[in-house]
Amino acid sequence: MNLSGNKKKVLSKLLALLNAFLAFSYHTPKSFTSTLKTTLKNSNFEKDIECHLRRNFIEKCAFSLAVGSTLAVFNPMVVYANDYTYLPEGSPKRAVSWYPLIKQQYSALNELLVNWDKIVPVGSSDGDAIRRKIGTVGVSSPLSAIKKTFSGIRDSTDVPDDVELVEFVEAYQAVLTDLSDAENDLYSANFAEFSGGGHLKGYNFILKAKKSLQSAKSNFDLVMESLDLLQ
Repeated sequence: MNLSGNKKKVLSKLLALLNAFLAFSYHTPKSFTSTLKTTLKNSNFEKDIECHLRRNFIEKCAFSLAVGSTLAVFNPMVVYANDYTYLPEGSPKRAVSWYPLIKQQYSALNELLVNWDKIVPVGSSDGDAIRRKIGTVGVSSPLSAIKKTFSGIRDSTDVPDDVELVEFVEAYQAVLTDLSDAENDLYSANFAEFSGGGHLKGYNFILKAKKSLQSAKSNFDLVMESLDLLQ
């Protein structure tokens, strides 16, 4: 493959960016990351880039990007549940159509905290048990569509005049941040034992996640108050 100087630079930068992403992905085989690093250092650039592009580079990168996009579910900048899993009851352009779903999500978070000790007994390091409840593992929880719900209400055409959108947005962004913090700790809890920390360290991550979820509940209260939905 005959590449011009400019194309070489572009492809080199692309590989460097992808390599950086893959290096931080828990699901990327180390052998593949190592191969990319070797490719970047190899003087016979054209031959190696052709090999990787034609044989397995695109497929493996696409897989890693797909997996990576599903891991950080509660980061406010990432994609949430499938759009067909949880839907508004009516036109998505109307705020009231989203109210039944946001009530379900609020209840789900409250029920999680009420039943916490049953879901994760004292000493447990099973982060996935909680992640299923907050919608970051699977889509069985309505919380998996929480960002979509918040955005749907924010962008609706019939938000009541007495709703302060600024307060609503600030409150829901705080909820998303708290959920993201909890997700990070819950994910870490799953691997604490393998990193040498044992179950005690894993349980400490669980306790940190609980504090974040308690904060999320408090901020969710503010969201519901702003919409006059808190009973």
